Amino acid sequence: MCYLFIECDCGHSGTVPWGLERTTLRTEILPAAVCSRCGPRGARDMHIFWNQGANALDGARTSKDSDDRRDW
Repeated sequence: MCYLFIECDCGHSGTVPWGLERTTLRTEILPAAVCSRCGPRGARDMHIFWNQGANALDGARTSKDSDDRRDW
């Protein structure tokens, strides 16, 4: 899964899940971003990064799931 990392002028930063199919431009995102700590609109910088550990099936396994091939 991709995430959008946004940094405010006050130093506060946050991440937002971001789909690769989204085509919103940087010039639209930065002025519209609102800091949850200091409040004003506008952000200093942003990056899109890929989190390898994120998986669509995280949390889908139950206690009855097994990795033992004999149970397949």
